[in-house]
Amino acid sequence: MEPFWAKHPDMHPFSIGWRMGQGETDKQAFWEWWDAAPEAATEDSRLAYVKSHALPPEWTHVALEMIWPDKIPGDGFEFFFHKDTAIIRGALFKHGETHGLPSMMAWIKGLDRPVD
Repeated sequence: MEPFWAKHPDMHPFSIGWRMGQGETDKQAFWEWWDAAPEAATEDSRLAYVKSHALPPEWTHVALEMIWPDKIPGDGFEFFFHKDTAIIRGALFKHGETHGLPSMMAWIKGLDRPVD
């Protein structure tokens, strides 16, 4: 199964389309599949899966959550966007960079595009 960001490449991560309609359906189907997918079994397989699909920088937070879910306390959205998690969030992005993922600055720049 392809990740939902690949299925809807023009949809911004903060688009209302992820909370209603086909985007919501596709996102839910992906996470249900991911929970049981062999691709999600190990860190290496999760990283290989993410790298096998073009990852726009603005989706890096989702990739980090997919690859290293144990490094993200509580709610993923809260972790990535709350000011109190800045230090550990930066460390996780640096770790992702060492594995070929976009930098935190690229992620921020990617998120800066208009939301549809």
